Amino acid sequence: VDISASLLSQAVIQHLKQTKGKKKSKRTNKPSEPPPDSSIDSMWKLHRLVYARDSTEDQIEKNKQLLEELRNEDRLKELYDLDQELEEAERKNQKFETKMEILIETRSKDKKFQEEFRKTQ
Repeated sequence: VDISASLLSQAVIQHLKQTKGKKKSKRTNKPSEPPPDSSIDSMWKLHRLVYARDSTEDQIEKNKQLLEELRNEDRLKELYDLDQELEEAERKNQKFETKMEILIETRSKDKKFQEEFRKTQ
């Protein structure tokens, strides 16, 4: 039993070294209760710790992705707001140009009227 526990311990340690910092796949073998043999109890606890670490790293990765999605949504909202401001500015500019055209047309008519008025006097 001691030899198999030692081999299991070495295998778990090697697994930890190989998987440290790497993206983990989803684990489906969630540890629940340790086996009744107390010599394997410490290895079972180690297995549960490895599972907890992997689950935590997966959750951290999900949170990073959600944060990036939120940032992208915020950027889209900012772009939408800027687009709305641009449309509003373009409408105001169009109104201003229309008023300028009317003013130029009115002045032109005014000059013509003044010239005609002078000619008649």
